[in-house]
Amino acid sequence: MKVLNLLFSDFGRKLIALIFAVVIYWQVNEAIKQSEARRDAQKSDKLECVAAVRIVDLGAGRHVSFADGVGPEVKVTLHGAKGDLADMKETDVLFFIVALKEMKPGEYTLPVRCYSRRSGITAHPVEPAKMKIKIVEDPVENHK
Repeated sequence: MKVLNLLFSDFGRKLIALIFAVVIYWQVNEAIKQSEARRDAQKSDKLECVAAVRIVDLGAGRHVSFADGVGPEVKVTLHGAKGDLADMKETDVLFFIVALKEMKPGEYTLPVRCYSRRSGITAHPVEPAKMKIKIVEDPVENHK
């Protein structure tokens, strides 16, 4: 009885109102923190890296290599949400040059292309944007 009398007294009502206000403040504060964490994870960020470039040869009976003879790399800046960039894997973004079937033996300067397996990740600028490849006939394949 004394507890009920205390709760229904002027002091009790003020105490309940104070507890209620603290609980609401705490819940609103938690919701704001969660919202800020989601927003920070979605904020645009960038990550500078170096990546290998591969040659995709769509022809047959020939050998395609980089004109310099060295397997080149590109410097690139990846753009995307902080959360996406934080857990990027090396295989999520691929850089390649396409040697078309119609290309005859010789040297070609071709653009470096990019394929991202992750939506929302873009790569720019890619330096160098173009690379030189060399196509030569494969004497073993063509003289069988």
